[in-house]
Amino acid sequence: MSKPRSLAEKLRRLMASRQENSSSLASRLADIPGLGKPLSRQAVDKIAKGATPSPGVDSVVALARALGVPPAHLLPHETYDDLAALSAFEDPHTRRLIELVADLPGDYKEELIAQIRARRDELGMPEPPTGQALPEPAPRSRRKRAPDEVAGRAANLME
Repeated sequence: MSKPRSLAEKLRRLMASRQENSSSLASRLADIPGLGKPLSRQAVDKIAKGATPSPGVDSVVALARALGVPPAHLLPHETYDDLAALSAFEDPHTRRLIELVADLPGDYKEELIAQIRARRDELGMPEPPTGQALPEPAPRSRRKRAPDEVAGRAANLME
């Protein structure tokens, strides 16, 4: 198995795929009711850069809600990289199907898979993707900042 992606890497990928930056994500976090104290732009940035390797559970849940993913997806474990599977598992009907099928012998599972594929075909539904990971974020180019701009950013970070 490959090395699991870190929370920071998953967060960066999700932010890139949704064209979010630390500021926009922090704003969205502030708009979610019932999350308690929202994360600041600086806190989001630190988590995304890996400078906060173990953010609290509340922070992980808040980030997941703001990004529309199950909280488990942000955790560093290879089985949690499959966003489609985790999202499907949040559906109670899907969980019930898994419970009913889990202890059946392999040949019965294969038969059920074939029946489900045939039914999806009848309904005109395409084969769902399996184990899709988020795309790699595009590398960002860094521009040189003017000294006044650097000083202003430093002052903002110190607030």
